[in-house]
Amino acid sequence: MIAESIYQRIANDRKWFIGNFKQIYRNRDKFALGTPNASVVIDCFTIFSIGGCAGYRSIQRIHIGRLVKLWEMGFKYHGFPVVEYIKHNGNQQVHYIYQNQLLTKHFKYDESPMFSSALNAMLRSLTNCNDVLDDYKGVSELRKLF
Repeated sequence: MIAESIYQRIANDRKWFIGNFKQIYRNRDKFALGTPNASVVIDCFTIFSIGGCAGYRSIQRIHIGRLVKLWEMGFKYHGFPVVEYIKHNGNQQVHYIYQNQLLTKHFKYDESPMFSSALNAMLRSLTNCNDVLDDYKGVSELRKLF
């Protein structure tokens, strides 16, 4: 019952975030690091997931300020902000938002989304970051702003 409620909230937050993304992205300066709203936690996407024989790491929750920073660093596909990057056993896919729709690009085994080494290092380092539980403010806080 509790797990079902959590999954439903995540699904609702995801739908709302995608449906309101134009406004969110247009106002991303209000969510940048150092702003009062930067600590809103986005937990309705798997921002980054990497796995294979050596193990599994992921970013299931991230402050929106850090997500905005990732977009500034090039976490985009053809200029469109990426919200999920999954890389498992050579298979890769990105989920990005275009015109308030979540689209997916699958990459062949020898292809990649061509993120910079600095962005890849940042994603890997964020898999070890667990500070989003302090003063947890979720997507419902974003809804109040729009």
